[in-house]
Amino acid sequence: MQDSVSAFSFLQDLSQKDDSFSYLTNSRPLPYFTNMCKWTRSLANCEIRDTLIVNDKQEIRFCWYGNVAGKVGQSYEELIRRCESEKKEIMLSRQCNICMAKDICIKCPTPYPMPEKEYCNGKKYRKVSEAAELVISLDQIKQLFL
Repeated sequence: MQDSVSAFSFLQDLSQKDDSFSYLTNSRPLPYFTNMCKWTRSLANCEIRDTLIVNDKQEIRFCWYGNVAGKVGQSYEELIRRCESEKKEIMLSRQCNICMAKDICIKCPTPYPMPEKEYCNGKKYRKVSEAAELVISLDQIKQLFL
């Protein structure tokens, strides 16, 4: 939980910088955070679905912290339907459709280890999506040079 809070605090600070890009590229070392997608507008694997995570029980997830979407052998379409259905239920229970952050929030179904209420409040009252997307982009660029 402390790591999630620290990452969020870092994103808040970064979003207040006049030139976030320069600040990050001049940082040594460039910070790395896992599970950053929940703070973006559209970069989560549960949205872009370019990776499936399969564990030793043959269970498939779209996110390390996500619920099981299915088992090996099920069709991709079935896995997608289950993932979308779960996200839709969560969005209904949170009332995302009337939230003031609905247009900038990815509506992460599993913001673990951060409690759902804290996650939603963070998305409502802090504009960190651009900062999170910048950190992710710079990490991807860094990977090209390793």
